[in-house]
Amino acid sequence: PLRPSAPLPPSAPLASSAQQPPQAPSSDASSPDQPSSPGGSYIEELHSAGLKDFTVDQLIALKIQGVTPEYVRRMQDAGFHPTIDQFITMRIQRITPEYVRDMRSLGFQPSVDQLIAMRIQRVTPEYIHSLESAGLAHLTIDQYIAAKVQDITPEFIAKVRSHGFTNLTLDQLLALKFARVF
Repeated sequence: PLRPSAPLPPSAPLASSAQQPPQAPSSDASSPDQPSSPGGSYIEELHSAGLKDFTVDQLIALKIQGVTPEYVRRMQDAGFHPTIDQFITMRIQRITPEYVRDMRSLGFQPSVDQLIAMRIQRVTPEYIHSLESAGLAHLTIDQYIAAKVQDITPEFIAKVRSHGFTNLTLDQLLALKFARVF
């Protein structure tokens, strides 16, 4: 005679979700590692922070990338109202309200796209200060990004100056870099 098979261990997945017993709500639904409650508290919190009309794919990306309602509020309090896709990109690039504050303290009023570009290229307040100390000051955000992309550094500027070229503009430094003169 056939014997009944042993029951599956508790951690083994069931073949069909219809066979799973209902789960009790988590006692700590606010923990970022815990799934949202069946009522969709993450969605409701995003709505209360002003994010609405997102697709399922965007919702998943928001959650995976750690875009919290608090992050949305803090960036909005900093004066930004990015699109949902921009919020996702901003979190991926680790743009924080503190980074925004640091850039503004240097006199810049960057757009969301400029913030993203600056973080992608690793334009930091320290980089800006280093170029200013090397005599390359009063550039625009886009010029600092271009300088960083082309690896214009204080060392490069010093090397150019050591050959007698002084008071060069960023465009001239970029042209020297493109031409691989130094």
